Amino acid sequence: MGQQVEQVEVAAVQRLAPGHYAIAADLAELIDQLDDLLRTRLRSTFGEPGPVTEWRYPVLLSAEALRRSGYAENFPHLVSVVAPARQTRPELEGLIQESADPVADGPFPLTWFGPADLVLPPTMCLHVYEQLRLTGVDPVQTPVVTARGPAFRREVDEAAPLTRLSGFQIRECVFFGSRAQVLRWRETAQLLALEVTDQLGVDARLAPASDAFFANPDGRRSRQSQLITGAKFELLLDACGVDVAVASFNFSGRKFLESFELAAADWVVSGCLGFGLERFAHALVCAHGSVPAAQAVLHRAAL
Repeated sequence: MGQQVEQVEVAAVQRLAPGHYAIAADLAELIDQLDDLLRTRLRSTFGEPGPVTEWRYPVLLSAEALRRSGYAENFPHLVSVVAPARQTRPELEGLIQESADPVADGPFPLTWFGPADLVLPPTMCLHVYEQLRLTGVDPVQTPVVTARGPAFRREVDEAAPLTRLSGFQIRECVFFGSRAQVLRWRETAQLLALEVTDQLGVDARLAPASDAFFANPDGRRSRQSQLITGAKFELLLDACGVDVAVASFNFSGRKFLESFELAAADWVVSGCLGFGLERFAHALVCAHGSVPAAQAVLHRAAL
């Protein structure tokens, strides 16, 4: 099965650059179908405290939001920034003509650019916290927020293109409420994920995990504490004999409410979940042998 799937994905995925791949239309459609199923199930499951609020966020995130999140401190090697040109077009054209060695200088020398005030978002949830900071809305007024969008991390694994991409799609939910509420909603989401994977015929299990995103400076002690307290769980799927983490379920407590200075009462905490759609689709194709077979299973599950 693994060799068969590898042949299928070679035809459906073409490498453009390290960590960047073109995806054929049928595989892209499978990813969209998967997201439709997850979105529908999440909205119906969490419509009780809501309604669920859904947004489409821009591709870029402010550097200020990334700074507040602490992501760059923990994962500086995964961050990609977007910097504006300092000069006008005529000035830049003059610099190009004056360059003694355009090849050595590169097509875009760093001296042409100003401070990087925008970044490629490493995860969708940071848009939610930044939106609430800028609007001043009390998070408990929107207890469940969901969004699908691109995330970017400078990760490359040439051996498994769909499981380690520099840019990929995420379906996320962010929860706001009391500690008991957020933990209950997270548990509900975990059970929903297991129910969906069972319907889709994919072997799945939940496992405790840790994340340096939530670590304090000493790191090690914090990671051990996360494992003990269950701050993070991952959904692991069998993808051609290899366990692949396709989703995470996180309890972040007061961390982001405080770092983003949100207008929330002291008892309010937050948590989030995120599904990596390309990874999930890869596991589906592994389980059923082809993209059309995986699409048929998704179609039946959606009925």
